[in-house]
Formats: sequence, C-alpha cells, structure tokens
Amino acid sequence: AGSEFRFVVTCLPALLNETVPLERWQTLLSRIILHAFNWLGFGAKTSVGYGAMEEDPVARKRREDEYKAAQEAERKSHEQKEREHSLATMSPAMQVMNQFLDARKDKNQPEPSALLKGLKTEAWAKEVKVEIAQHVKQLMIDGKKWKEKSEKKNPGKDNDYQDTLFVKGLLP
Repeated sequence: AGSEFRFVVTCLPALLNETVPLERWQTLLSRIILHAFNWLGFGAKTSVGYGAMEEDPVARKRREDEYKAAQEAERKSHEQKEREHSLATMSPAMQVMNQFLDARKDKNQPEPSALLKGLKTEAWAKEVKVEIAQHVKQLMIDGKKWKEKSEKKNPGKDNDYQDTLFVKGLLP
C-alpha cells in the first residue's frame, strides 16, 4: 500500500497504421490501461488483490496538463516556423508590412486602417510604400471603402474618399 508506479509505454509511430492518427492509439491505450486498473490488476497475485491499484487523480491531471502544454508549445513552434518561412519568401515590402502589422499595439485595429497610418507616419522607402499602397487599395476595394468620388457635400469629411485620394497619390 502507498507504493507509486509510473507506466511508460512507447511505440514507433512508423509501425502504426497510417490511416489511424497517433492520438487515436494513445486514447485506445489509455482506455486499456484504465480497464486494467479498474478490473484486472497488474502483476502477480491479482486474484488476492496484490495487483489492484488506483490511479492518482491529481497526478493524472498534472500529466494531462503537461501533455496539453507540450502540444500547445509544439503548435506555437510550428506556427512560428511557418511564419518565418512565409516571411522569407515575401518581397521586402511585404516583409516590412507584416512586421509592421505584427508590431502594432492594437491587434484589433483593421489592417487597412493600420497600414494607412503606417503609410502616413513611417519612413519607408518609396518602393515599399508603393507596394503597400497597392495592397491597401485592394483591401479598400474588397471592403467597399475605395471611393473615386465623394457623395458628401463636404468631401474633406468623407474619410473613405480622403483615404482613396491619399493612396492614389502614392501609386504610380
């Protein structure tokens, strides 16, 4: 009584059936071990109770939390590697634009608004500004914010029209 055991099971994923995900096998194995804990026991003399065990729920929760944290860390690492690869294949202007967007304080600010602000305030090279302006123009068109002319009495207060004029002024 009071003894602690840790069961470690390893497998070679290459030997598993490729049509069944590794997580499925882990779930199945967990159920098998749980069944053995609850009904069969482990080791010799199980019929007289020597092999009967109980799983520590605190330890189980800790293991599950550790597993989830490791999965999350792996997911984030994978996303970061994909992001770095994606940035490496972008044009210099798109790299600048993405780094600018990643560094913005308000992540909820719409991309076109953030980029317009960047075009107005950042000291980017002319070629970079032109490429970003082309991207902003497309975003404004997609968002139905591109206005070649204003319908308002005072066009100076028509923000979409003013933004359109600003972006057009950057384009060749």
